Amino acid sequence: MTPKEAFKIGFLHKCAADGLSPDETMERIRHATLMMKTAGPIKDVVDTVKAPVGWAANKAFNYGVPLALFGPPILGLGAGYALSKMRDDTFDKDEARKKEEIAEYQRAVEKLRRLRDRQLRMA
Repeated sequence: MTPKEAFKIGFLHKCAADGLSPDETMERIRHATLMMKTAGPIKDVVDTVKAPVGWAANKAFNYGVPLALFGPPILGLGAGYALSKMRDDTFDKDEARKKEEIAEYQRAVEKLRRLRDRQLRMA
């Protein structure tokens, strides 16, 4: 027995269990046939819509899950690195050398002034 024949026998048993007359059974068969005919175009529409939706869901899953898992730590690392770079004082050797030379000249000038003032007091 094929699945189609098994369905027909099961359908007739269900109609008999519901207590339907032969005319009511024929009406139910017509109704089922009409439903099957209208289900075809509906199934085509569903299949037409399901393909792009499935593609979009697949893409969202393929890109969304890794982004959700790895996005926040990567953003946190990037933000932390940027903040550390903003707060980092850059050390310029030439500028430090110039500041040290200027400070040394100022100490030498101050030492000479004290020496001159001491000599003036003694004289």
